[in-house]
Amino acid sequence: MFRTARGRFTVPAMALRVKEIRRTLRISQQTLADKAGLSRSQLAEIENETEAATPRRLESIAAALGVPVHELFTTDARDAYRGEIEVLMRQMSEQDQQALLRMARAMARASGTDA
Repeated sequence: MFRTARGRFTVPAMALRVKEIRRTLRISQQTLADKAGLSRSQLAEIENETEAATPRRLESIAAALGVPVHELFTTDARDAYRGEIEVLMRQMSEQDQQALLRMARAMARASGTDA
């Protein structure tokens, strides 16, 4: 993470994570921008890393996406998968979450990586 002299944050791959979460939730840029109190062009600049985000904007975007701020900074592929799964599971019923967990456990056993 890098902080610029104007107090703005840029993080390699952070913008891709914002876009990834937004697309996983099937939210348009305009909808997310409206929820976060930004213009669509401001959000696009943040997603495309042509404009750095202020901490306040990061908080607004995270709140609008329904994720903790730290999920916007995830760059590790394994963490990105976890983040995407968490976002998807928030949209599922308790019954579907349990079914997904059973399938994941079965897959782990079949691959020999059971925890």
